[in-house]
Amino acid sequence: MPDDTINIVLTCDDKYVQHAAVTIVSVVENTKRNVHFYVFDCGILPENLERLKQLNVGSNVLEVIQVQKIEAFESYELKLADYYSSAVMYRLLVAEVLFNLDKALYLDSDIIAVRDIGLIYDIDLGDNLLAGNDALEFYEDQLADMEYGSPCSKVYFHTGLLLMNLKRMREWHFFEKAVEIIKIAPPFTCPNQGILYLLLDDRHWKVLNYSFFYYLRFSCDTVYPAVCYHCSFKPWLFPEVLMRFLPGMYWNIVHKYYKYLKFTPWADCKNKYVTLRTTVEYLVKWLLHRSWFRDRRMAPFKSIIEEIKRA
Repeated sequence: MPDDTINIVLTCDDKYVQHAAVTIVSVVENTKRNVHFYVFDCGILPENLERLKQLNVGSNVLEVIQVQKIEAFESYELKLADYYSSAVMYRLLVAEVLFNLDKALYLDSDIIAVRDIGLIYDIDLGDNLLAGNDALEFYEDQLADMEYGSPCSKVYFHTGLLLMNLKRMREWHFFEKAVEIIKIAPPFTCPNQGILYLLLDDRHWKVLNYSFFYYLRFSCDTVYPAVCYHCSFKPWLFPEVLMRFLPGMYWNIVHKYYKYLKFTPWADCKNKYVTLRTTVEYLVKWLLHRSWFRDRRMAPFKSIIEEIKRA
């Protein structure tokens, strides 16, 4: 592949494969350079895997990688309730699986690219392991859990978009240290973010310009992003008629999901299983999930985690 190829990684199970396809199409439609997509298969059913391979990516490359199950990731799933699956943990494995690459951009499977993704990929990481977007204002409750109720002592990054220095991550033994922390870590509201918060100090991170990343939440500024993240307002979980009541900027972003869905093998699946009951069930599950984690504290694990990071 040419030297200017953009390497993008997504990890998903069968639940999110349709949305991963939408993410891929949105990148293809908005990016000028060639892109090599690596999709980590974390439990995609055969029929949907065949659909994914039929996705039209033009002159770009779509490679599906069957990842080996990691015991620490799978056992941690028991702590994730029903809101997450172990697939969210496999972004921690990227540097080991793609051992021939020095750089990659990880994207969650519910992100929509609305500008050229090369704007992010070309950022110089220097000696930093990762680059991400500061998400302090969105996760203050989780930070209180990990900081014993005190103000956050360091930058807290959203892990839905991670620019990865794979070479430095391997040199730092990133994966090995992450696994050790997972083995002793308690549940987190957002598990992959909590693990990275404990593992990495500010000197390991590079903060991305906020205009690169836009959260679909009502407290955000209306910036024009390179990518946008649907957060809890995932368009496939709500009837489209309800989403139309969102303010114009938010509806415009949600509408892009439906726009790119039409170019995937799941074009006929638009809101196929969405009912008022499924919407209510999702909202109740989300609220219970947040309440269940709220009072957990990290104090008993502090000394053990510090020893792992020094190793």
